[in-house]
Amino acid sequence: MVMNINQNHVAKSRPSGPVLVTGVKGSGKTSIGIKKTAFLLENYCLDPNDKILFVNNSKSFVDHSAYLRKRIEQEKEKTLMDLIQATQNNICISSIDGIVYQYYKAYCLSKNLSLEIYDEKNYFLEILYQGIDTIALKYPEITYLDKRFKHFLLAEIEWIRACGYTDEQQYQNADRIGLQDLEWEGPYKLNKNSQSRKAIFELMNYFSDYCRSKGKIDYVEANIMAMELMKAGKCEHYTHVIIDDCHELTKIQLDLIINLYKPKAYSSITFLYEDHTDCEPKSWLGNGRPFTTVGFDMTGRSKTLHIDQNEYYTENRQSCSQYNSNCDISYREIAKTEKLIEFIKTFLEENLSDKDFSIVFKNENTRFELYKANNLVTIFRKNE
Repeated sequence: MVMNINQNHVAKSRPSGPVLVTGVKGSGKTSIGIKKTAFLLENYCLDPNDKILFVNNSKSFVDHSAYLRKRIEQEKEKTLMDLIQATQNNICISSIDGIVYQYYKAYCLSKNLSLEIYDEKNYFLEILYQGIDTIALKYPEITYLDKRFKHFLLAEIEWIRACGYTDEQQYQNADRIGLQDLEWEGPYKLNKNSQSRKAIFELMNYFSDYCRSKGKIDYVEANIMAMELMKAGKCEHYTHVIIDDCHELTKIQLDLIINLYKPKAYSSITFLYEDHTDCEPKSWLGNGRPFTTVGFDMTGRSKTLHIDQNEYYTENRQSCSQYNSNCDISYREIAKTEKLIEFIKTFLEENLSDKDFSIVFKNENTRFELYKANNLVTIFRKNE
């Protein structure tokens, strides 16, 4: 894995608690997470019980997990040298769905429950209708407590649970960000400390209780059950946690991951955050909420990656750039050697008399480095 100087610095920085790495798609955040995992495994898993969690939001978890593990193993060959294979057991690579399912099943086992995660829209609509009929009798003045607004009500009670709000006052005080982005008819705003929120919260409780009583729950309810088990102290702990695509996660999903983090003097938790992307209304950090809402102050702890969008256009070529006070640094992967030669020729023609630069090409057998600094060009080549 070839990285520029600043990316490598972020990946190999000494762990000291929370770190935020932001950048647009393609700027190298996941690559930094992989390299950081290998670096931490070698240098900052000092106790036999120290473990690393790399969690992502991939929906194709099996394939993505195998891909990430392979890349970490490749990085290990370069940076971990003769570290024994057993240390791979200290790394857990999981999707957020995998974590939820693991602790949801453990919760069911601890409570001797037989539940099924069910995904049938009409089934849940029928439960919602029963809840509306029941709760509307108590709040006849609430306009939106009506079957005509079923999509809005389903989305709202899902949002409440996805935030992990178990107390009505939490919901009453919450900034309901993203409500105006819903694509169906409903209010653009729900006033804080209102009867509308009170009624909707009661509808949410009715919905959750009824689903549990019938043995069929939705995925969000499984999140809640997993959190209940973690709050009881029945979970693993990790010295280092790396959260890829943290902007996509809900509040309860973030809380689930953070509950697995056990701070030590040399521990770390790294958030990889994608800038300038549209997120679902349920996502927590992706809708502009500060990291203090999940318990971390990122002041002075964030690194930003930049990408040159004009150069990001070829399928077999990826590029990103990192700016600091002294220079512009660009990173580019080119799959085919002939394309690399063509790129170098063009680059030299356009930039040889302009400014300092470096070019690195590496395959399994050869490393080729070309530097220009102070009007000098150095070519270094070696067989590995």
